[in-house]
Amino acid sequence: MERWSTSLQAGETELLAGFPAPVYVVDGEWRLLVISEEGAALVGRVPAELVGRTMWENYPDLRGTIVERELTRALEQRVPVRFEHRYEPLDLWFSVKATPHQDGLLIAYDDISDQKRAERRATELAAEQAALARIADAIARAVPPRRLFAIVAEEAARLTDIEACAVVQFSGPGSVKIVGISSRHPNPLLPSGEEVPDRGLFDRLRRSGELVHIRDDDERLGPLMREYGRLAWLQMPVFVAGGLWGALVLSTNIRRDVFDDHAIARQRDFAELLSVAIGNADAHDKLARMAANDPVTGLANHRVFHARLREAAAEATRRGRPLTVAVFDLDRFRDVNDLHGHLAGDAILSEVAARLSEHAAPDQLLARIGGDEFALVMPGWAPAAARPIVERACAAIAARPFGERRSELTISAGIADLEAAGHGELLFACADGALYWAKLNGRDLVCTFEPSIVNELSPTDRAETLLRRKTLAGITALARAIDAKDPTTRQHSERVAQLVDQLARVCGWAERRIRLLREAALVHDVGKIGIPDAILLQTGRLTADQFEAIKRHAPLGADIVDGVLLPEQVEWVRHHHERPDGGGYPDGLGGAQISSGCALLSIADTLDVMTVSRPYSRPLPLDEAVSECERLVGTQFTPEAATALRTLHRMGALEDWDVPPPGGDGRR
Repeated sequence: MERWSTSLQAGETELLAGFPAPVYVVDGEWRLLVISEEGAALVGRVPAELVGRTMWENYPDLRGTIVERELTRALEQRVPVRFEHRYEPLDLWFSVKATPHQDGLLIAYDDISDQKRAERRATELAAEQAALARIADAIARAVPPRRLFAIVAEEAARLTDIEACAVVQFSGPGSVKIVGISSRHPNPLLPSGEEVPDRGLFDRLRRSGELVHIRDDDERLGPLMREYGRLAWLQMPVFVAGGLWGALVLSTNIRRDVFDDHAIARQRDFAELLSVAIGNADAHDKLARMAANDPVTGLANHRVFHARLREAAAEATRRGRPLTVAVFDLDRFRDVNDLHGHLAGDAILSEVAARLSEHAAPDQLLARIGGDEFALVMPGWAPAAARPIVERACAAIAARPFGERRSELTISAGIADLEAAGHGELLFACADGALYWAKLNGRDLVCTFEPSIVNELSPTDRAETLLRRKTLAGITALARAIDAKDPTTRQHSERVAQLVDQLARVCGWAERRIRLLREAALVHDVGKIGIPDAILLQTGRLTADQFEAIKRHAPLGADIVDGVLLPEQVEWVRHHHERPDGGGYPDGLGGAQISSGCALLSIADTLDVMTVSRPYSRPLPLDEAVSECERLVGTQFTPEAATALRTLHRMGALEDWDVPPPGGDGRR
């Protein structure tokens, strides 16, 4: 030790002792020769009290940890080592570097706690976003309410790593119903699926509408908690349509301090986001109970159609009888909605249903299965006999104009039969594939599924096309519902889609890519399902923290549509807020990194925001808004996008782009 002491110059000792981080010098027997004040502070001591004692006498809690293993390796093998270590007593993370020096070690600690906390928060945030994406996907796929509530409970429990979570609906004064549960606990507080008295467990929440945190030492509810083996219970209020709908309840029997401030904050945010999902599921449940018919046309809805198709396919297979299905899709019906509005569109759909119904036999089922899609189940009919019926039905649509606007429409149809499809589960996919072929070949056609189509469009391709179209329809409906929450953003996505369509045409895009860009525009803001209503409906300017929350909608939206849209479309959704100067989000792209699709979507999105009245800003006249976009070329917008916008404006294509009245339907 004396040799060591003399080998360390006085200046070196003073430098190490005053180093602003934990630094140690030990000899070959692990005795501390020098320790910085920061190193001594880890155990609440001063350096003089620790020098001369061994490392393990001073820090007994490091025995058996990676610190002892790695330092021993460095000392015995005379090699430098570097590793990370969490000092649990103070919840600190260090990057530790040990270097052989004389017959001992020079050990330096670098505090990386902030980095680790940031990484942990990023992981937690990714988990939250993934959970939200899974819930959004469940909504888009029209998952039955009972299953959706179970998914909500499972995701909340997984997010907190908690033993039990339940979605509880307040069914009446003093009574509740557990509509979704995820539990690893054998003794539930309340039975699932039954309306039961709540035994006073929710009195505080009902009175206050605020989060309630109960522990087993609670004066009033503690005995009941202990009876069921619970140490802590957290109740998150869930509001739907402005009223207290119920609660998201988490409970634990492991330790009573599991719900710390951080966990509570995360779950409070998560519960607010889940209110969107629960509200949608509740609405779906009520609609399902009300009727099995489509409210616009009075026809059977898509659920009834698919149930009837499964029954008819099973019966036809069992009896060896023919079965044909026809799928209809109005040609360019979207233009009618864009020009005349959805009320006029609904009136036309009702008339279309009436005309098609005139050609359906009593034993056949006609249904509306989508926005402008209809389907006809024809038991006992072979395709050769069914085709003339379908052709007459299509001719009836084109025979005379619709409505006061005298809109002229045509309709395309695809026909498939059970024998050609080979299996009942593929029958609808094959009919939809034939419809797709009719659309590709000019519209206003009736195509029958047959081998000649198989050569061009395989059954797998048709099935994938069908799945993509149906899932995208669900996500598009979800995006439209998010826009409708705020009168100032109602039909925002539809307007943006209309404008990017025009911009892309000016830029000379091919028809197929224009359609893809329009699809992406319709769902570009779907990630806002992950933003609390309190922020989305903010009437004043956003705080920095609120803006950070808003910025999450772009990557979350990309995650939601990933696997439904094409990769290029997913990229457009993710990067529609990027800027040429690199100041956008979420990835800070700049210059040539920003694709043309992102650039067009960005300027269309911004023009709509500029020209709509907001509580915190006046709407700009169209001329002023276009000029402002041109002024921001190189910083916020690309030259290509701004030039396309100016060209449209000079052509007069934006003349009807008027500011919607406050509280109006937001149409342009």
